[in-house]
Amino acid sequence: MAKNEECCSTQLIDGDGAFNATGIEQFIKEVRLGECGLSYAVVSIMGPQSSGKSTLLNHLFGTNFREMDAFKGRSQTTKGIWLARCAGIEPCTLVMDLEGTDGRERGEDDTAFEKQSALFALAVSDIVLINMWCHDIGREQAANKPLLKTVFQVMMRLFSPRKTTLMFVIRDKTRTPLENLEPVLREDIQKIWDAVPKPEAHKETPLSEFFNVEVVALSSYEEKEEQFKEQVANLRQRFFHSIAPGGLAGDRRGVVPASGFSFSAQQIWKVIKENKDLDLPAHKVMVATVRCEEIAKEKFANFSANEEWRQIEDSVQSSPVSGFGKKLSSTLNACLLEYDEEAIYFDEGVRSAKRKQLEEKLLQLVQPAYQSMLGHIRSGALEKFKEAFDKALNAGEGFSSAARTCTQSYMALFDEGCADAVIEQANWDSSKVRDKLRRDIDTHVASVRAVKLSELTSSFEAKLNEALSGPVEALLDGANSETWPAIRKLLQRETESAVAGLSSALAGFEMDEQTRDKTLTSLENYARGVVEAKAKEEAGRVLIRMKDRFSMLFSHDSDSMPRVWTGKEDIRGITKTARSASLKLLSVMVAIRLDDEVDNIESTLSSALMDTKSNAAVTERSITTYDPLASSAWDEIPSSRTLITPVQCKSLWRQFKTETEYSVTQAISAQEANKRNNNWLPPPWAIVALIVLGFNEFMTLLRNPLYLGFIFVAFLLVKALWVQLDISGEFSNGALPGLISLSTKLLPTVMNLIKRLAEEGQIPATNVPQRNPALAAKTYRNGNGTTSDMSTASSGWKRVLDSGNENSVDLFSFEIDSWLLVQSSVGNFHISLADTSPTSASQYFISTDGVLNARARVLGGGSSINAGFYTRASTRFIKKVGWDENLVNESYPWIEKQIVHRPKVAPWQVALRNSLLDVGVSPFNGFTYDHIYGTKFGGTIFDQFGRRHTAAELLASGNPQKLTVLIHATVQKVLFDTSGLADNPMNAIFVPSKRPVQQSLIQTVGITKLGVYIEASSGFGQSKESIHCHHGIMSAEIGQLSTIPPKQRTPEAIQAYIKRKKDLPHEAFKGGFILEKLANPISTGQLSLINTNVNDNPSVTFNYFNHQKDLQRCVSGIRMATKIVQSEYFTNVTQCDNQTVEKILNMSVMSNVNLIPKQPNDTKSLEQFCKDTVITIWHYHGGCHVGKVVTPDYKVIGVQRLRIVDGSTFDESPGTNPQATVLMMGRYMGLKILRDRLGKEDGV
Repeated sequence: MAKNEECCSTQLIDGDGAFNATGIEQFIKEVRLGECGLSYAVVSIMGPQSSGKSTLLNHLFGTNFREMDAFKGRSQTTKGIWLARCAGIEPCTLVMDLEGTDGRERGEDDTAFEKQSALFALAVSDIVLINMWCHDIGREQAANKPLLKTVFQVMMRLFSPRKTTLMFVIRDKTRTPLENLEPVLREDIQKIWDAVPKPEAHKETPLSEFFNVEVVALSSYEEKEEQFKEQVANLRQRFFHSIAPGGLAGDRRGVVPASGFSFSAQQIWKVIKENKDLDLPAHKVMVATVRCEEIAKEKFANFSANEEWRQIEDSVQSSPVSGFGKKLSSTLNACLLEYDEEAIYFDEGVRSAKRKQLEEKLLQLVQPAYQSMLGHIRSGALEKFKEAFDKALNAGEGFSSAARTCTQSYMALFDEGCADAVIEQANWDSSKVRDKLRRDIDTHVASVRAVKLSELTSSFEAKLNEALSGPVEALLDGANSETWPAIRKLLQRETESAVAGLSSALAGFEMDEQTRDKTLTSLENYARGVVEAKAKEEAGRVLIRMKDRFSMLFSHDSDSMPRVWTGKEDIRGITKTARSASLKLLSVMVAIRLDDEVDNIESTLSSALMDTKSNAAVTERSITTYDPLASSAWDEIPSSRTLITPVQCKSLWRQFKTETEYSVTQAISAQEANKRNNNWLPPPWAIVALIVLGFNEFMTLLRNPLYLGFIFVAFLLVKALWVQLDISGEFSNGALPGLISLSTKLLPTVMNLIKRLAEEGQIPATNVPQRNPALAAKTYRNGNGTTSDMSTASSGWKRVLDSGNENSVDLFSFEIDSWLLVQSSVGNFHISLADTSPTSASQYFISTDGVLNARARVLGGGSSINAGFYTRASTRFIKKVGWDENLVNESYPWIEKQIVHRPKVAPWQVALRNSLLDVGVSPFNGFTYDHIYGTKFGGTIFDQFGRRHTAAELLASGNPQKLTVLIHATVQKVLFDTSGLADNPMNAIFVPSKRPVQQSLIQTVGITKLGVYIEASSGFGQSKESIHCHHGIMSAEIGQLSTIPPKQRTPEAIQAYIKRKKDLPHEAFKGGFILEKLANPISTGQLSLINTNVNDNPSVTFNYFNHQKDLQRCVSGIRMATKIVQSEYFTNVTQCDNQTVEKILNMSVMSNVNLIPKQPNDTKSLEQFCKDTVITIWHYHGGCHVGKVVTPDYKVIGVQRLRIVDGSTFDESPGTNPQATVLMMGRYMGLKILRDRLGKEDGV
């Protein structure tokens, strides 16, 4: 490509007809043709070879085409077609210099390129210059005629809508004036036009329809150069503003925009080369199509890379974009405007079509973002609707009203959001998204409606369940003739109340009448179902209920006091009454009677099961007599309402009689035994005979008083022997066994009595004061539960020593001490713990943690003051401490045979058992001493009469001659482990009761896998002695159940309370406790001596719940305990409504069971509750650990002939209660010591 400062040129088509696409693209960029739009013109020149075409163009347009060098000869200068831009002419004008015609280089036959180039020039150019010699005008064989024929012939192949300007440039003009030359030239042109073959459509078309003919003349360049240049300069002026209307290129129809010139020229040349007809209008459309597509692609790519669009696209994926519609519409509009600016000059139809396609593609590109935006608007409106809807419902607005208001509000909000997201260029419909939002709202409303209705229904069902279950169970428990009428009345009342409440609540839902009635009917059916389910449940326990009722009526009198079978009771009548009551209960439980229908089931059962005489008579008359219970259905009751069939009633009654027969037999035996014991006086006639016959002897005694003294001494001796030999007890099992037993015991007893009297006569009286008379046990209970004086067991002892004074021995007495009688009773077990007097059997202390505690200071140790529960250690513990399992299994039964009893389980303990099983502490292991996971009844050291049997009674099994018992013993040197002391923390939950609860200590235990034990006690402090005794600051009522606030608990207030307490009825102290004890605590503490006085307590710290795991286990245990308290079994026993957890815990916190300051969140945080209400169950251990203080054989390290055999050697408390293991441990170590000394070969 040639280039100078003002002009540049390039070869467009080479001599071989190859189109220079690269060159023209570079040329167009160089001259910035694309910016011209339609404001450009194309000029081409045709003419004979060497006619000065290039010279003319160079002078006319300032181009730099190659010119012929005349000095070198005349030859072809321009090959093919060259293109250049005119210099200094506006608008932009392109000039094409065509290869000359008639050139010898191509020859006569090669006219194809001439025609092709001529056609190309006519198709592309606005102005065609035809260069011709002046002397050829008017000549038939002039050189210009073939050229004109070629031009006109090719013109027939063009279908161009516009006129092309043919400017004939007459070169080397002679003197002939132009006015004379021009007509001749035009005549020749017309002749040529007429001679050219034309299509049928253009046969009559004049030349002027296709061409604007212009004629100019120029002087000879070689001869008149200056004149030539002047004429060329004048001609040049005509090319300025040539595209203006009336200008040389004023017809702009079909003009290809400048940006499409390169492509258009290339396609035109391609069509010409293929020798096809050139349809310029179609070509224009094709060029417009291609170029508009290119422009559209470019603008689409630019839009896709647009930073603002990319930012909107990214942002809308995660959240809504503010002003989305306006921003995107603006960006799209800018893109389309750019397209319009570049494609404005192309064919309007094509341009518009391509613009529409571009717009569609752009909208397709942005549509996902628009949909995302709508999605955000929809989801945002939905979420806001949900929040507003919930808020409206929580504020108490009616459901339907709230739904309607919120729906309208947030559908309008959605419409506003959609309006903001609208894209101006798109006509997208958001109705589908709107419909989806409406469906989502409707779905949410429906789901909330279902949930609310379900909650509402469930709430009323729960209220019905609470209102019906407990009372129905209580009514069935106290079954009588009015039970089912009362249940029907209760059901009707509660159902009507619930239905009325539900009906009122449903008003806000605007339900249709049918649905509303269906809902209310469902609630009524539910209420009936609750009663029926409870009736079926109770029917499953009817045998237990019957036995409980029988036991209550048979074993207790009308005042609910236990019967004592003295021989005056009518056992037959009592049995019949109790069985009748049990049968009444059975008749009530036979069927569901919620309808006012009368049946004769009770009379049928009574006649079939209770009327034994008539049954016997019927049996005697005929064995084929009809049995009313030999059926699987009742005549009056349908199977759907039958709970117990007649056959099942018969079977249950048979089982009931079998299981209650034992109680009747025992009562009869007790009466007979009582009669035998009380039948020691002679018959009345014998007494009268003695008085009559012994009158003289009686008078003799009166005359001689010495006889009376002798008789009195003899009476004392006989009375002593009577007591020592326990004659009444020996004869309680029969006369012969009693005589045999007395014969073996008489002589040793008499000898011991004489020996003791002799010893007491030899020992001088001392003035040593007795430190604590109560510390020595005055009586003990033998295995049969009778009371005997301790001297029986102690009269043969070698010495009973007070280590403070070895001469003080008179520590036993025949006098029955009232203190021991009171404190050895199960009903007053707590009195010794509450007693803080110097003579108390327990010494209370307060650990530095603020927990009240106690230690025993009486013969028998803890077994004399504890709750009496007896249960063995686990096998794991036995293996851990390294004991001989066989010897352990021998030692436990030895203890159990002498002082352990099977408890008579109280209702409170039964309720605990049932509740434990209900919360999953299973299985039920029945009565057992063994430590087994699940729920069980354990043993007790209280007998069936409530009397305590302590470890002191085990002394009676030893050889009195070889026993030495030390009391008030002191030591000179103390060795103990100051660390590792531990106590099993316990937390108690108080359970109130509306009625008095039977006294019970620990009988039932739940051994859980959570690391906690669940136990219970009840009827605390209801006995006469409890209420009317002075217990001081440690009183159970003051310390645990006081109504006196802690800050007001002054000594004066306490004394006033004690005085008032004497006037309180027994019922003032009702209810009981659920106890949660931590097994094997990880937290440990320490102890230290305050002084050397053995009577003063050491400083003890247990660090309860110092370890987080202990606290976590306590929380788990409290959760389980609260579930137990809330169970139906306890609400049935206490007749109290089910309490909330917070209320239950609050009652326990207010009991002030310790001196730990209470926190405001005690009832909110179970962790804080555990810490603030911790108490002890007296199972502390440690202080004398094996390996630190004692050896594995329990010998004190560094001390000769001293062992410690008690719980202080344990590093964990064995089983649920250490008492059994500590008692067994004494027997175990005694046997082990003997075996080690004597050897197993001696049979020890």
